[in-house]
Amino acid sequence: MKKKLLMSLLAGVFTVGVLGACGGDIEEDPGLDEAPEMEEDVDEDL
Repeated sequence: MKKKLLMSLLAGVFTVGVLGACGGDIEEDPGLDEAPEMEEDVDEDL
């Protein structure tokens, strides 16, 4: 009986944790929308 109560309690805590992690404000990195600038080092001595 104790094991069943403990598992039910842990399942409830897990459910609340998962649902709590889904909400809230998400801070988006503005750099993710932009294409990264690629710089090439060009050897001019060829």
